Amino acid sequence: MEKSTFDAEFDVVVVGGGSAGCVLSARLTENPNVSLCVIEAGGRDRNPWIHIPMGFGKLVPDPKMNWGYETEPEPGLGGRTVIWPRGKVLGGSGSINGLVFLRGAPSDYDEWQRLGAGATMTCCPISSGWSTASTAPTNGAAPGAR
Repeated sequence: MEKSTFDAEFDVVVVGGGSAGCVLSARLTENPNVSLCVIEAGGRDRNPWIHIPMGFGKLVPDPKMNWGYETEPEPGLGGRTVIWPRGKVLGGSGSINGLVFLRGAPSDYDEWQRLGAGATMTCCPISSGWSTASTAPTNGAAPGAR
């Protein structure tokens, strides 16, 4: 088997094209002076089950779509393990989770603000911190968000 070569330089390399990696990449490329490479182990999200809520039951057991992780034996569950779905596809676990998303609790954001999160971040628009008020424009950006 012949090895292929890839010879290019980038300002930023994002490892993982999951939910966070894709959002970070999209934001970074808003600056036309930034060259970016995203490295993702999985393929594109062409599987039709990714795009419908019922797909969760088909995607989780599929080794092409899910890394197949499980927890260590849990004492509180009589030593049983629990499946830990992790998406192996562009979009990561967000692509195999049945189109479900959860926004963080306001008290968590306010605590992160109190602890100083984001205070020195120059790369992101939330430079004043991570309080509920500071993140409201981003958290409310999802369709149907309340």
